Amino acid sequence: MSAQAHVLLVDDSPLVVHAVSKRLRELAISAVVYDSVASSVGATLADVACALLDLELADGDGVAIANHLRATAPNVAIAFFSGGAPDDLRARASALGRVFTKPDDLEEAIAWIVASLAASLEG
Repeated sequence: MSAQAHVLLVDDSPLVVHAVSKRLRELAISAVVYDSVASSVGATLADVACALLDLELADGDGVAIANHLRATAPNVAIAFFSGGAPDDLRARASALGRVFTKPDDLEEAIAWIVASLAASLEG
């Protein structure tokens, strides 16, 4: 991992992308942003240390992205950000990483990102 690790943020809500990106910029953390499963699974994962994934996307779900990450970049820390996904989807997601609730857990999700980036730079 280089000295400049990035966050993979996948969410189809412009409001959420704006809020998360703004907080990350305030902390001098860079993010690679995608708005769909299709666009994110083709992403270059170089220097991505962690991923914050929307659970419900127009073309699929964050679990599909997480499964792709586990297969292609197993060291990437994964968490999910959901505003009200069905219980079964939340359960599948929680088997792969933390699940934060939109918008209430924004600061907790940001703290998770900061900790994940720090851990990736140590390891």
